[in-house]
Amino acid sequence: MATGASNRREKHDRGPVASVTHSLKGIDLPARKSDLLDQARKNHAERAVLDLIEAMPDQDYGTMAEVMKGFGKAR
Repeated sequence: MATGASNRREKHDRGPVASVTHSLKGIDLPARKSDLLDQARKNHAERAVLDLIEAMPDQDYGTMAEVMKGFGKAR
């Protein structure tokens, strides 16, 4: 039974990452945090995703890996 709970938690944990990457579809990198927010809004991101992006460090993001690192810091 613990395995089922663990699998559900893992699937839930991947949700925000997938939401962020989906919300940033079409972004041109490098980009500032404000550019990430603009693109997420353009893609009709959920409020939770916008909140996570707003909590990310204010810096230039040159790659999607850097975006995900910033996302990790915001969580």
